Amino acid sequence: MSRTPEPRLSSRVLMIRPTYFGFNPETAGSNAFQKDTGLDPAEVRVKAIEEWEGLVAALEAHGIEVVQFDDTPEPHTPDACFPNNWISCHADGTIVLYPMMPANRRMEYRQDIVDYLRTLETYKGGRILDLRHHAEEGRFLEGTGSLVLDRTTRTAYAALSARTHLSVAEEWAREMDYELVAFHAEDVFGAEVYHTNVMMSVGEGVVLACLESLACPDERARVEGAFGAAGLEVISFKHEQLSSFVGNSLQLKTLSGGLVTVSSSAGYEALNVDQRRSLEELGGHLRCDLSTIEFVGGGSARCGLCEIPTHKDLPAGTLHPRKQIGTP
Repeated sequence: MSRTPEPRLSSRVLMIRPTYFGFNPETAGSNAFQKDTGLDPAEVRVKAIEEWEGLVAALEAHGIEVVQFDDTPEPHTPDACFPNNWISCHADGTIVLYPMMPANRRMEYRQDIVDYLRTLETYKGGRILDLRHHAEEGRFLEGTGSLVLDRTTRTAYAALSARTHLSVAEEWAREMDYELVAFHAEDVFGAEVYHTNVMMSVGEGVVLACLESLACPDERARVEGAFGAAGLEVISFKHEQLSSFVGNSLQLKTLSGGLVTVSSSAGYEALNVDQRRSLEELGGHLRCDLSTIEFVGGGSARCGLCEIPTHKDLPAGTLHPRKQIGTP
């Protein structure tokens, strides 16, 4: 394991096509963003695929490499298009597998995806940190949904919840040599924020965060202190913007070296003029309609993107951006 700072941003992402997407009753109890539309399931899948393909096309047009896998018909995994909850990749060659709370989400683990990643130069011979056994004892940590990473300062931010257990987050931080900044976050109704990545996002020199969701003054002071120590400009947003997925964004680095912030149309439209200006001063802003995926799945743009950081990896552009793997 390397103590060297990782690149803060990636220019390559893994995405899984939502071929069998649908409402997941096993996750609805702890995800206030998720709704059952009552639409025909086939119609929901068609809309979700259209939205996903629009996001892929937009990413590629902005110079982001997309490695695509298809969802598989069996086992049925309606949330498979959110891979960042079960896997994360790190520039020292580590691949982490996570304990997810919903039993049917644990079936999303794909050995073929892990095998593919280990063909990349960065991950050849790298270790697998497998934390999945914690789920058997009721302890959970759902990837970069539970952990928002500042890879450069090796700081992991974690809003503790039913899906983000402190003991597992602490183990992750020890194993990965990160500082853990754990806290409690609440939505406007006082319910716990189920995933950290809906209330904050760390980019290059900036953090977008719903600071008013941190009800404990001491915890808020610690979080703000960590932002300051990292030299991050804070763009704060309000409780009422949280439900529009303002925080569920991800900044990426294009192959030409530019920066682009990826969000849904709903997330972008909920920003005020000053917030938009601050983000656009830092680079481009990519937004796509993800309304079906958001409404039915309770996740947005960031949830669908698993970064694939590079260290000694293949030169940028080696992978064909339309390369699709794992088609049934």
